[in-house]
Amino acid sequence: MPTLIALLLLLTGALAPQDSRSSLDQADGLRNAGKLARAAEAYEAITRTTPESGEAWFYLGYVRHALGDFEGAVAAGQRAAESPAFRATALYNVACAESLRGQLDAALEALEGALAAGFMDLDLMESDTDLQALRAVHTLPGPAAHEFQFKRAPNGVTVPYFVQEPTGYDPERSYPALLVFAPGSGTRTADWAIEEFFGDPAARAGWIVVHVTQPDRGWNTHPTHHALEDLLKRLKKSYRIEGSAFHFLGVLGGAQPALTYSLMSERYAASMTLVSCPSWASYNESDWRRWRGMGVHLIEGEHATTLAATRAAHAKFEEYGVDTHLTVVPDGDSRVESLRGAALRQALATVLPAPAKAAD
Repeated sequence: MPTLIALLLLLTGALAPQDSRSSLDQADGLRNAGKLARAAEAYEAITRTTPESGEAWFYLGYVRHALGDFEGAVAAGQRAAESPAFRATALYNVACAESLRGQLDAALEALEGALAAGFMDLDLMESDTDLQALRAVHTLPGPAAHEFQFKRAPNGVTVPYFVQEPTGYDPERSYPALLVFAPGSGTRTADWAIEEFFGDPAARAGWIVVHVTQPDRGWNTHPTHHALEDLLKRLKKSYRIEGSAFHFLGVLGGAQPALTYSLMSERYAASMTLVSCPSWASYNESDWRRWRGMGVHLIEGEHATTLAATRAAHAKFEEYGVDTHLTVVPDGDSRVESLRGAALRQALATVLPAPAKAAD
């Protein structure tokens, strides 16, 4: 079960209703102590009293999976998928359970649903033993590889990153810099993001584009925060960056860390753009006010499960006087399939400065 344990890190900030928090904490304590049967009973009790709790359904699916009850894990995962903050990961877990019980058509359908909802971790999909049976009959996506660098900070945390220099790059000129938090947790997933979103040189002409991927310790730790800032300091010394700050872009699973680090490293953030952000539940009035100093652009597909939460966040930004813009892409789901290359550049132009023209 190492796969599902790793996936739990993706859900930081997705909170349950307040009246069930205490019960969830108790159930979590049983799960963390390895008392899975009792944890399952506790989560089941919460789903009976608070059936709208996506968190309870998600962890119920987790413990059922760990106990070998794959049919029960599927049922709980499908209910968890009704909650936008849990949908992508819950459907991925459903795919794992369906694959393990030999229901490969159902596994493929769930995996496709997870991808449509914004799950995109190619490294995990290619190595997850739960999906071994599915991979035996279906070829999963595989992008071209890029040569990532691995910046080890003084605190021991290593941040993998890849820099795309603009066409006609001149080291004596200043350029706006885009800091992209790729979805997933490995370089294969970042390869996909680079190929899909920035592969066309015309889409990145005039920008320095820095892609960062999740370190082994995950994004949501203070050591990782310090390691990221160490990398940004290094990049500011290596390149002439306009305004001495980066334009943060979080794509799908990278939206949450981009949102978090826009506050934790706000002196490095000139603006923030999020494509399909899953959760806004953990931010308070002080946080909303701190975003006043940067332009904010929210991008969602018309049919994305995260759209309602993002509309509410947009209203919150406006309430606190943040310069914000919401783009809803017609006919798009959470992955916003039509938003690639030059189309993404056009959408980003709402908050990004006009990029410098490439040299002839």
